[in-house]
Amino acid sequence: MIRWHPWGPKAGRRPLQALVRLLMACLLPWCAAQAAGPGAHPAPALVLGPHTTEAAVWQALRVRTGLPDGTQLGNLPASPDGWRAAPPTTGNLGPQRQPVALRLDWLVAAGSGGDWMLEIDYPSLDHIELQLLGPDGRTQRWTLGDAHPFSQRAVASRAFAVPLVLQPGQHYQLLGVVHTTGSMILPIRLVRPEAFRLDESRAMLLQGWIVGALFCLLVYALSLGRALREPAHLWFALNVLGTGVFFLSYEGLGVQHVWGEVAWAREKITMLAALLGLGSAFLYVDAVLDLARRSPWLSRTMRGLALLLAAALVLFALGGIDYRTAYLANVVLSPAPLILALPTAWRLARAGDRVARTLLVGWAVFGACALCFTLLQRGLLPMGFWVGHAFQFGTLVELMTWMVVLGSRTRASHMAGELAVRERDPLATIAQTDALTGLLNRRGLQAAAEPLLARCDTRHPHAVYLIDLDRFKPINDLHGHDAGDAVLRSLAERLTAAVRPDDLVARIGGDEFVVMTARLGPDADADARALALFALGRIDYRSAYLANVVLRPAPPTLALPTAWRLARACARV
Repeated sequence: MIRWHPWGPKAGRRPLQALVRLLMACLLPWCAAQAAGPGAHPAPALVLGPHTTEAAVWQALRVRTGLPDGTQLGNLPASPDGWRAAPPTTGNLGPQRQPVALRLDWLVAAGSGGDWMLEIDYPSLDHIELQLLGPDGRTQRWTLGDAHPFSQRAVASRAFAVPLVLQPGQHYQLLGVVHTTGSMILPIRLVRPEAFRLDESRAMLLQGWIVGALFCLLVYALSLGRALREPAHLWFALNVLGTGVFFLSYEGLGVQHVWGEVAWAREKITMLAALLGLGSAFLYVDAVLDLARRSPWLSRTMRGLALLLAAALVLFALGGIDYRTAYLANVVLSPAPLILALPTAWRLARAGDRVARTLLVGWAVFGACALCFTLLQRGLLPMGFWVGHAFQFGTLVELMTWMVVLGSRTRASHMAGELAVRERDPLATIAQTDALTGLLNRRGLQAAAEPLLARCDTRHPHAVYLIDLDRFKPINDLHGHDAGDAVLRSLAERLTAAVRPDDLVARIGGDEFVVMTARLGPDADADARALALFALGRIDYRSAYLANVVLRPAPPTLALPTAWRLARACARV
């Protein structure tokens, strides 16, 4: 018996064959439906009951395309010709420049009468006219759409919905005309009010989670950017802001809770947010990959495209260009940040750059989800939960990776700063420390005296003690320089032990020492401290040596060189 080994020469063939079979199983029915044509099979009659699905409603739907601009319910062509079954992509008619007419006939099953809701769960549709013809010949009409104030909706909900009261065993016909500047996505269904409210609550919960996550990312970017003053945090914050506003508008939360009665916002805010998010993405990628240093021409290209999108944003906001032009600019340039930066990011990732690797992971997830969104907008995928929310989920993953990138950059900058400090501190210590005694030298004393003098005031005077060793030269002459060095080290240790932790002790050259002390008490305190310092020098080292201490009062604003000059001019203690 021949066994297949997962690492053998035929490894990968069976998974590849399974993938090919899966793709063929998904694509062949769609290709067959497209080849047969949308009108090849008549729309089945819909019997409305407790188990009626959205797919069944879509299969019973008839559509009429190619209508002239300005078509309304009142001037629909009376000819029965031109109606055809909806395409197999459930809930999706794809891009439609002209209005589309809808017709849906159904029979209410026995025991299924009562309250129903007709829902179209795509809040970005501009204008919808609906007319319900009942069994008694009476009609009901509604006008919905993103272009109309929220207060005029039949049901105050995120999705477009109208209430219906249906009689069991009766036939009903729904006519509608839909206008939109984007894709004609029509997830239409008939549900009970309880199911409608439950689904709306779940949708609001999901969007609340997404908006909350985006808000946290925005606060993170702004707070970190304010602290670190890095442009990348600003571009990230603008991208999060644009993305969040776009999702608010796209999912219907903006018109429901924020700008419901503002016509300008209903018309323009979605595209403005999309342009803002895309333009800031160019600048963010340019900053985090350091393209200005690694690839100047690519950096200039990124910034130029960001500037172009900023100009489109301003022109669209002021009415200089229409929606379709702004939409075209957004669609054409959307993949540009990924396409332009991918070679550089790939090269850096292969070299071990963590930032580039993290970006590639985020781009991989976002690219797959953006592809689903593009296919949905082109009418090539049926509308569903995962397809409809793929772009949101992919964007969240991408933004999370961008946040990780910012954290990595912050950590790297902190490590570089700490390394610079560690390298600088030993050099500064060597330059400001006396090698023999370990005390401050003249340069170190000048640097350390400034904050000490700044703490002085008129109520607490400060003092400068200048200590000069007498008969120090004979020690070097009689006992050698090693003995003299030992004397200097001994006095340095005694001076350090005798002063307060905040006082300064320095050797400014040869046998001269300086002690600086601040916030003393009365003059008697300064005198007593001078005598104590003088007593430290009364030690024999094979021959006696003495320390002279000079003391003179000084104002708190006295500069250090002036204090030394006054100290030298004082009489000996």
